[in-house]
Amino acid sequence: MTIPRDLGPGPEGHPVLPVLPNFRRSSATVERMIENLGPPAAPSPAGHAAVRPVENLRRPRVLLPADALRDTLMRALVAAAGGAGALMMAVALALLALTVDAGRAPSVGLLLVMLPLGVTTALTLLLSVRFAIVALATARARVEISEHGLRVVGALSSRDVAWHEISAVRTQVVHPVHWLTATLRLTDGTQVVMPVFDRPVWTYGRRSGHDLRTLRRELRRQQRPRP
Repeated sequence: MTIPRDLGPGPEGHPVLPVLPNFRRSSATVERMIENLGPPAAPSPAGHAAVRPVENLRRPRVLLPADALRDTLMRALVAAAGGAGALMMAVALALLALTVDAGRAPSVGLLLVMLPLGVTTALTLLLSVRFAIVALATARARVEISEHGLRVVGALSSRDVAWHEISAVRTQVVHPVHWLTATLRLTDGTQVVMPVFDRPVWTYGRRSGHDLRTLRRELRRQQRPRP
């Protein structure tokens, strides 16, 4: 069945009543298609184009990790393996401590075994906690770009940053928890970490991705003087 594009002539003095918006090649963009679905254009003064009373249709653009599922799973597996290893070493350390007779000091040889084992247990546990935090951050991480600023979502919290508070977007930043990542440098000298740009170890040698370049372009656009 063919759907007509119009319902024939409208009331006297009015143009043809449209049924479907005109999606010709010249107007085949998402924004124009949405605008064409809106109310008809308001009358305009002579010599000027018709003005359509359309609300601001720009929604916040969301930046997500390049491969969130893979990175989350790998970091969670590393965290689980590290936690299991730390638990096993802690049990071994406790069993070694039980071999010491009550009221007697451990031998030098036993101390030389227990001390490195205790240090390794602590480091493994810290790494396990770190990978668990980063896995959670990867699962939740996103950056929302809007006309008002950025909304940065991390592992446990989120923060809204206005455009005028941002002085630069920094890449290749070394962080004690996120390791190689990107941050926002604010005008007051502080930084906001963006977990969405945390770099896995195997991508350290690659250049910054398209999303970071998009973020910098948007920052430059927002910082231009407005007429």
